[in-house]
Amino acid sequence: MGVDIDGAGSVNFALSGKPVFRKTIDELKELKKSTALPFIVKGIMCEEDALAAVEAGADVIGISNHGGRVLDSTPGVADVLPEIVKAVRGTKKGKRVVITADGGVRTGFDAVKMFALGADFVLVGRPLAREAVSSGVEGVKRILEYLKTDFKIAMIMTSCNTLKDINETILIKGS
Repeated sequence: MGVDIDGAGSVNFALSGKPVFRKTIDELKELKKSTALPFIVKGIMCEEDALAAVEAGADVIGISNHGGRVLDSTPGVADVLPEIVKAVRGTKKGKRVVITADGGVRTGFDAVKMFALGADFVLVGRPLAREAVSSGVEGVKRILEYLKTDFKIAMIMTSCNTLKDINETILIKGS
């Protein structure tokens, strides 16, 4: 079961009078107790929300900036991912939580970068959705092949033979 931690991007809900609010730890715990399914908390963009999700028992946390439905000044997923990974992995419960990165991934190179920044899984949405709408199944196949080729090239360029070889040492840090 998945839940958005903060309701950000739910402008249409808010404008039509439906409640949009940030979930508390107690609300997240209640949702977790309501199902035997894996519990996914998405829309996480800060350490505080990540740690709240972990404390509530999330099995998966999705680092996501809501697909562009936020203010222009909102940081990108790659900007916040390393600090969130460090905070989550520094807790006892956080060592078992799966961390996904969802936002700004347009190429296989972007996916490798997200893995290097600490993501366990990388989600790709917009490129696939656009191809599905514009070109159907063939377009989706084409973009998946493109992503796969880019990913392979990025791994070769960084001397990574397996996913486990991908880490922050392959990144060039800016000032």
